[in-house]
Amino acid sequence: MFSPEILRVIRQSQQALYRVNFGSGAVFMVLGLGAIAGAQFAPPTGLRGFLLGLGGVMIAAGALNCAYYKTRHVDMATVLHHQPDQVVWVYRQVNTARVSGVQVAQFQFIVFGLANGRQVQVRLPMATVDALVAALPQVLPGVTLGFSPALARQFRQNPRSLRPS
Repeated sequence: MFSPEILRVIRQSQQALYRVNFGSGAVFMVLGLGAIAGAQFAPPTGLRGFLLGLGGVMIAAGALNCAYYKTRHVDMATVLHHQPDQVVWVYRQVNTARVSGVQVAQFQFIVFGLANGRQVQVRLPMATVDALVAALPQVLPGVTLGFSPALARQFRQNPRSLRPS
């Protein structure tokens, strides 16, 4: 079993990202309501129709965003604690942010491939990524570790084949 500290960091990382994504949808809906309210004070021609249309689009986009992130959210800490057999593939991903060709930041992720075919990307501090990668062989024996294009293809075709049981 993973240490409670690793599970806590995973949960916090996912909750922060979920709040940002869900919150952005809520902000769009509020801005859409503001545009519709503003349309009530606009002259009847031209701007009123634009504001009403813009408000409707923003509310719809915000609602779709909230619904998307609500249905896509997977609590990996709970999965790792209660259903570790659902994890079939794990690999580290490093994304580098560059500005004018100069590296300005580096982000560490652990990507969990689940038996249902979903991939869950969790951004973590480097120390947590290292601790998690070190614990994986003992905590999740039989899980395929590492990335390759062949493994990605195999995962898309039959996720469960990556964890023979």
